[in-house]
Amino acid sequence: MTARWMGLPAAAGRHLSLGIATVSTLGWEHENRVLQVWNDACHLNSMDPVV
Repeated sequence: MTARWMGLPAAAGRHLSLGIATVSTLGWEHENRVLQVWNDACHLNSMDPVV
């Protein structure tokens, strides 16, 4: 989906590694399609057990 969003052939998606339980956001920068966030895992930090 990300490859297509960026105007690339669907096969180009194999070069975009997507992590498990991560957040990625597609968006716009002026009139250009962009990846705003990719593989953000900061929300997982709150799940770390307290030592």
